[in-house]
Amino acid sequence: MDKCVATFPEEAVKEILLRCHVKSLLRFKCIYNNWYTLIKTLEFIQQHLNYSKNKPPQLLLYNSGNLLDDHDSRSLTLLSKDNPQTIKGMTYLLGSVDGLFFMTGVIDHVHLCALWNSATREVRPLHLPPPIINHYPVFGLGLDPLTNDYKVVCYLSENAAAVYSCSRHSWKIFKPKKPLPFFIDVKHTFGIAYLNGAYYWLLNGESCTDYTILSFDFGSEMFEEIGGPDCHFDHSFVLGMMFLNDSIGILNSNIDERFPYNIWVMIQPGV
Repeated sequence: MDKCVATFPEEAVKEILLRCHVKSLLRFKCIYNNWYTLIKTLEFIQQHLNYSKNKPPQLLLYNSGNLLDDHDSRSLTLLSKDNPQTIKGMTYLLGSVDGLFFMTGVIDHVHLCALWNSATREVRPLHLPPPIINHYPVFGLGLDPLTNDYKVVCYLSENAAAVYSCSRHSWKIFKPKKPLPFFIDVKHTFGIAYLNGAYYWLLNGESCTDYTILSFDFGSEMFEEIGGPDCHFDHSFVLGMMFLNDSIGILNSNIDERFPYNIWVMIQPGV
């Protein structure tokens, strides 16, 4: 095998591999040690991802089971024409960031988490250390633009948070520089809550009209609290958050108006 590949320049081999499907790359990793080393590098992964982004988008369908079932018996099934994949104990799918999804579920009042690569169909369990495992945290998934490292952020309480690094395969628990805002509910996000290196949550505070946007920057690993829309009027409620042309949008409904739906848009953080 060494004599066969020696006739090709390394750059030519790399260009060929960059254009291969992920399933083919998984096979090639087992053929030649140099290919295995190349395919595992962050530079190759990022370049292959850039090629993949130019392909037509694909639709992912999933079934989280019967909502009436208890958590222990539920599972998440990723629907596919040829080979559906079922992950036991998982009931919620978060993502996607470059084809990477975050899954979570609860068994015996204990949180289970995993990362799922939709291209390779590989599942990586994330073992939650204390105190994460003893709380009901809020999660976020994103890419660190400084290191190209995929990370999971876990918002535990006003004074505790944690970050999982895919490159280090470990969690880091830390205390935010400022106390995080208190909330009683996390509003629904229509689509993906990750944008330009940061993850966003729309938090409902102590009253039904008190809303705050909380962001987490995966590069600096810092939280930032952003003022939400002014919803202090009668018969109004917020349906959820979305992203419109690289801007945060919040869908609001007022049942007393002729056109009851309004969209509040933040052009850039703080504006």
